[in-house]
Amino acid sequence: MLVHLRERVVQGREVVRNGVKITVQPAKGHAAERAAMRAAAWAFGRPGVLRTGQRLASRTRRLHPRKLPGPGRAWSDTRDLPKVPAESFRDWWQRTDGGQRGSK
Repeated sequence: MLVHLRERVVQGREVVRNGVKITVQPAKGHAAERAAMRAAAWAFGRPGVLRTGQRLASRTRRLHPRKLPGPGRAWSDTRDLPKVPAESFRDWWQRTDGGQRGSK
């Protein structure tokens, strides 16, 4: 239910509120979220871009912040950001023949 309601807020659509059908406009302030989702969709749709991004992230993992800057700071004040693994899943999969060989 929460995901469904969140979609309504972000995308906007017709809803029934107090027995009256109204059109909810996309919430303001979600432009950055929409841009991030569009960028993710673009990268996930291009395997070469995704592969390069994964390798770049693993090679620069020591430079990654522990807390998010700007508006993300409040969120990361109470949560730890996940650590970037030394090896991407794609590289591990290729090295172990899809997990058939034990990790070396």
